[in-house]
Amino acid sequence: MLTGDPLHGPGWEGRVALWRQAMKWLHVQVSDMDLDGTEAEDRARQAITGPQELERLNAAWTDGTFEEFREVLRERVRAGLRAGKKEAEWRIANRMVFTSYGTHNAPGEGKG
Repeated sequence: MLTGDPLHGPGWEGRVALWRQAMKWLHVQVSDMDLDGTEAEDRARQAITGPQELERLNAAWTDGTFEEFREVLRERVRAGLRAGKKEAEWRIANRMVFTSYGTHNAPGEGKG
């Protein structure tokens, strides 16, 4: 038995709108970090859409209040953003290393 919002009406529509907005916002943030089509983009999405994460969101969606759903979604979006930022920071750091070595080999792998 569902104890949250019915599967129609303002509560449902509000959660759907919030979900869509969160996914669009995360996509824009990942795009701005030049991570489109990378493994980091997948990790950022998995922070929200992974099976375990969807279970948490669904539980908050159906059994909780709108505020509980919003808080769980906010937490997952932040996790996705952190995943993307880690990759972006790694890329920037390694770009500097690669530039200083004049090669695309990692340090210690020789010049090439």
